[in-house]
Amino acid sequence: AVAWDQNRLGRAEVAPLVRDPLVARVYLPRFLAPDDESQINVTVQNLSAPPGDYSIRLSADGAVAVNEPAAFALTVADSAVQNSESRTFTLRGLKPGAGQVWLHVEGPNGFNLVRQSDIGVRPAQNITTERTAKRLNPGETWRLGGELLDGYLLGTGRVRLSVASRPNLNVPELLAQLDRYPYGCLEQTTSRALPLIDFNEVAEVWAGQDATVAGLRERVQEAIQRILTMQDAGGGFGLWGPDSPIEDWLSAYAMDFIVRARQAKYLVPENAWKRGLEHLQERLRTDNFDDQELGWRAYQLYVLSREQKAAIGDLRYLHDNYLQKMPNALAQAQLGSALARYGELERAKEAFMAALNRTDRTTIRDYGSPLRDRAALLALLAESGLLAEKVPQLAEEIAADFNQRRYTSTQEQAWLLLAAHALLQQTGTLKLSVNGQATASDPFYLKPGIDELIRGITVVNEGEQPAWTVLDRSGVPTVAQPPAHEGFTITRRYYTRAGKEVEPGQIRQNDLLVAVITGEAQSNEGQQALVVDLLPAGLEIENARIGHGASTTDISWLPKLTEALHTEIRDDRFVAALDIDPGSEQTFALAYLARAVTPGVYQQP
Repeated sequence: AVAWDQNRLGRAEVAPLVRDPLVARVYLPRFLAPDDESQINVTVQNLSAPPGDYSIRLSADGAVAVNEPAAFALTVADSAVQNSESRTFTLRGLKPGAGQVWLHVEGPNGFNLVRQSDIGVRPAQNITTERTAKRLNPGETWRLGGELLDGYLLGTGRVRLSVASRPNLNVPELLAQLDRYPYGCLEQTTSRALPLIDFNEVAEVWAGQDATVAGLRERVQEAIQRILTMQDAGGGFGLWGPDSPIEDWLSAYAMDFIVRARQAKYLVPENAWKRGLEHLQERLRTDNFDDQELGWRAYQLYVLSREQKAAIGDLRYLHDNYLQKMPNALAQAQLGSALARYGELERAKEAFMAALNRTDRTTIRDYGSPLRDRAALLALLAESGLLAEKVPQLAEEIAADFNQRRYTSTQEQAWLLLAAHALLQQTGTLKLSVNGQATASDPFYLKPGIDELIRGITVVNEGEQPAWTVLDRSGVPTVAQPPAHEGFTITRRYYTRAGKEVEPGQIRQNDLLVAVITGEAQSNEGQQALVVDLLPAGLEIENARIGHGASTTDISWLPKLTEALHTEIRDDRFVAALDIDPGSEQTFALAYLARAVTPGVYQQP
C-alpha cells in the first residue's frame, strides 16, 4: 500500500496468506491398464477449517473403480492447530477409456468440497487386426454375428465390412488405421492427412455421426499447419522438424500434399507454398547427379508438374537417359505422370509400362515397399488416363497382396487409399441386400455396433457378378500375445543404477530403474525404425532436468547407446526414432531412467 500528501510519502507491504482452510488430495498414477490395481493415497489436511467432524468419501466411475468401501473421517478440534489424515485405497482399471475419481468431503456448517481427477485406462497391448477377404458369388449369403468380437477386451472390438464390384481395399479400415497412429513425424503426419483430401465423404461414414465434412477439412487444415512447422527457411523439410536434416524425397512428399491441398481450396500460406516449390527447383538445377538421386528427382519433377513448374527438358532427359535406372516402379510412374501432364504421351506410356513390368526395387530412403510402389502406380496411372486396360489386373494384384498382409506401414496405407480412390472411377454394378434391404452405394461400407452384431447381419449378393468383400475385425486381445518378431529382434530389461538386473515383480516404491532396450535388424537394408516401449502403470520416466541430474550418460556400465534422431518421453511410453544405414551395424541400444512412484500390481506390456 502507498500513501502520500504534499510533503510526505509512505509505503508498507505484507505477504497475504491465500489458501483453502482444508486441503484434500488424491495421488493417482499417470494411467492404468485393465485389471491393474493401484494403491492410491488420499490425504486431507486441516489448515484453518472450522472445528468439527469431517467425513471423506472416495468414489470412481467410467473406466475405473474403487475396490473397497472408501471412507474415513477427520476431526478438527482447533482451527489453529493443523492436523491431517491419510488413507490408502485400491483403484482398479476396468476397461480402456476415461475414468473419473471423485473425492467428497463434508463437514460442519454446510462445508462441502468435491474434487474430481481424471485418469486414462490404456490397454497393455496394442490393437490387432484380422482381415478376411473373399468373393461373394451371385446369390451367396454372408452372415455376421456377435462372435466376431470374441477375444477382444470389452469396448475395444470393431468390425468394418466393405463390399464392392471391383477389387476392394477396405477404405474405412485403412482410414481407421491411419487415424489411430499416435506419432507425428513429417512422413506420418502427411500420410494421415493426404488421403482425406479425396476421401472426405468416405471418412465421414467411417468416423460416425459426429463427423462432418467441415470437421474433416479442419483435420487436413491442422495437418497443413503442422507440416509447415517442419519447413526450414530455404523451403525444405526435415523428418522431425526444421532442425532435422533436410530430406529430398520427404520434401517432395510434403510438397505433394501441400500442392494437392491448395488445389482442393485448403488454406496454404502463399510464402510457404512458394518457398517449397523454389526449393524443389533449386535442388533439380544441377546436371551432375548419381543414380541414388533418381528417386527424389522424379518425385520432385512430378510435384512441380502438378503446378506446371517442371522443366520439360528435365523430364525428357530423365526419361531418355535414366528410365531403366530408376530405383523403383514409383519413380517410373511419377515420371510418366509428369510427362503426361505436359502432353508427352508416348514417353509417358513408356514410363508407365516400365513401372508395370518392374519386379524389383533398389533400397533408397523413400519409406517404400513393393506394395506401396504398386499402389502408387495404380493411382498415378488412373490419374493420367493412360493404359486404362492395365488397371483392372493391377488392381487385383494389389488387392491380393494387401489382403495377405498382417501389417501395413503408414506409407502403404496412404497410397493404398489413393489407389482405392482411383478405382472409384471404374464402372461396376453392385446389387446387395443387407438384412433384406437393398443398398445403393458401390462400394458399400458397414461399421456395425455390438448390438447390431448380436442381432445378426445378413449380407446377400443379389447381382449377377461376384462381389469383392473385405471384413476387418480389430481390438485389444483379452489374452496376452506371445513374443513375436518381424524384421527385428528386441529385448527390454530393468537394472539398478549399479547394473544389477531387477525382476519386475521385485520393484519397490521409489526405486530408480535403468531400462535398457537392445535390438537388431534382421536384414542389411536401411531402416527408419520407431522404437516404442510402453510403460507399466506406476512407473514414471525420470526427467534428467528435474531428477537431481540423474541421466543415463552418468552410468558407465551401459552398452554404447545408439544416437536417436528423435526421442519422446510420454506419460505411458518411451519413443525413439532410429536411422539404420544399409550395410552398417544392424544392432542398436537405448536406455532411459524410470522411477517406481505408485505402489500396486500392474501389467507389464
